[in-house]
Amino acid sequence: MTRQIPAERPLPHKTVILDRVLADHDEKRGRKAWLLPVTAAASIAVIATGALTVPSMLKSDPGPAPAGKGGGASSAATTKPKAAENTVSVDRGQLTATQAKAFATECIKWVGSHDVPGQTYETAPLDWPGMGAKIGKIRHATKVADSDRSTDWTVAVDSGGSTYACVGTITTKDPDGRVRRNYDFGTFSRKYPDGLGGTGDNLGSIGKPDGTLTGFPSSRWVTVAPGVTTVQRRMVMKGKPGPWFTTDVVDGLAYIRSWSSATLRLGDKAQVETRRLDKDGNLVGPVVIDRRVVVKGLSGDGYTTLSSAG
Repeated sequence: MTRQIPAERPLPHKTVILDRVLADHDEKRGRKAWLLPVTAAASIAVIATGALTVPSMLKSDPGPAPAGKGGGASSAATTKPKAAENTVSVDRGQLTATQAKAFATECIKWVGSHDVPGQTYETAPLDWPGMGAKIGKIRHATKVADSDRSTDWTVAVDSGGSTYACVGTITTKDPDGRVRRNYDFGTFSRKYPDGLGGTGDNLGSIGKPDGTLTGFPSSRWVTVAPGVTTVQRRMVMKGKPGPWFTTDVVDGLAYIRSWSSATLRLGDKAQVETRRLDKDGNLVGPVVIDRRVVVKGLSGDGYTTLSSAG
């Protein structure tokens, strides 16, 4: 089975929540579900001050790492987070200029590719030139940790008045000729009602036949205001907060990941909290909270899923 590159992600109406996208996997761990960019104001709450919460995540926490630098902005709240809070950095350094250009060149190929039938990760040749989009500026060329302790590349490309982003690994070709593309492509938007911009939230889970959910990865590109130097995110499962995953702002952008290995059952509640800090560690703007609840799946086979809980 081949999967079509999600070339240019359509911008949803600001009062609509995208339907849940369920991807079944034939694996012992169960069914993996992804909830793609949430765009309804009803599902997202913002508060001026206070901490966000979300427990430890996925396979294993990457372990304590230095927290990112604080982030600042202009006129919102300036409450300083509690000093005792646990933080985990997901930053793993910068790409070299050569790496950044190679990944940006691969990423920009897919701008407009939805107009080319049959061009998929598997079928497009390694040297496929793409649809002719030109690189204007390369931003946020960094490395980021994943929940399994692996490292991905991130890059945002300004082109034709829009910003496109890719996260994953550079394309390779096996000795047998098979091309391997392992990255996600997205288009930036300023229309998400939570005010974070970027490409919208991704929140996944692994469902099991007994109705439990586990393995919760979350990620988000964030566009920040001047003065913000750090973006943090944590997950709160059944009222228990996990660590603040933290990343430094680069070129006015941040790519933040968080994860949890908690187990949830029908009716359990979870939330993902995102905050922005200045260089002194002061909170800038509201804390954004995405609230979820475990509900029965649509298939009626005993599986459950996370649904928005506005």
